[in-house]
Amino acid sequence: MDKRKERAHRLISLGALFEIADLMEVEEAELLGYLLKHKDLSENEKKMCHSIGSNEMKKRVEKKKK
Repeated sequence: MDKRKERAHRLISLGALFEIADLMEVEEAELLGYLLKHKDLSENEKKMCHSIGSNEMKKRVEKKKK
């Protein structure tokens, strides 16, 4: 896959995450603030976010299997 297609695929995948998190109606500036705040999170907070995200992804995979 060329770089342009890889980038487009990555952006679409990230957009899908915003949709899953029900953030499509949130203002762009607010979303950017959430994302920028990520660097200020402690390692424990990042691990907690990772765990929450992983659990949600697992639930969605299981739901698709049914």
